[in-house]
Amino acid sequence: MGAGRYRGSGTDTLTSATSSVFIGYQSRAAGNSQTNQVVIAGTDGLGNGSNTTTIGNSSTTGTFIPAGNLTLTNGNFIVGTSGKGIDFSATSDGSGTMTSELLSDYEEGTFTPSYQNGITSPTYAEQNGWYTKIGRMVYFQIRLDLTAGTASAGQIQIGGLPFTSANNNSNGGGYISYSSGWVASNTAALPTMYVAPNTTRVDLYKNDATVFAGTDATGVLGYITFQGFYHT
Repeated sequence: MGAGRYRGSGTDTLTSATSSVFIGYQSRAAGNSQTNQVVIAGTDGLGNGSNTTTIGNSSTTGTFIPAGNLTLTNGNFIVGTSGKGIDFSATSDGSGTMTSELLSDYEEGTFTPSYQNGITSPTYAEQNGWYTKIGRMVYFQIRLDLTAGTASAGQIQIGGLPFTSANNNSNGGGYISYSSGWVASNTAALPTMYVAPNTTRVDLYKNDATVFAGTDATGVLGYITFQGFYHT
């Protein structure tokens, strides 16, 4: 359809909606001088601007493709509303109790971890954190390198995780993948990692569930790399 007159959402008349197609009663452009758009609705479809395709209206509850695949040759699939995503309810469920089949979040990024306890006056040569969030699960990697700092008798705690952990018993954890001089002097083993509920930190423990203090490490200078995960 070429240029024409298309009624707007009020009493105004929209003009110059060139190279556009409007199907459905009172389907229209959202504003003047918009081009190359397609609006398909049973009634009252409103476009989203030039170079867009709109299917349905504000009352539409679903758009169905009865057969075949949906292919994006250029661009991304954008979830426009928080809490919405990709619904996998058509797939079979596990033997446990299924609570959700909606993939509603994905994110990658960095954060800045730091020693919150167990080491006083830390000075960092490297202070890096990376994370990937898939649904409610957060996977992270931490690399800390100290050039100065004093070990204390307090439990070593590392803060700065990018999301607050869930306030339930789905406790997270992790492991130390590499360290320089961190072997525990009194247990001959690296500490375990625990992400407690409703926190943004990692707590270090010994294998007997007692706290791993700064003074339990052979030395705290140098670098250490953690890998872990937790629920939000």
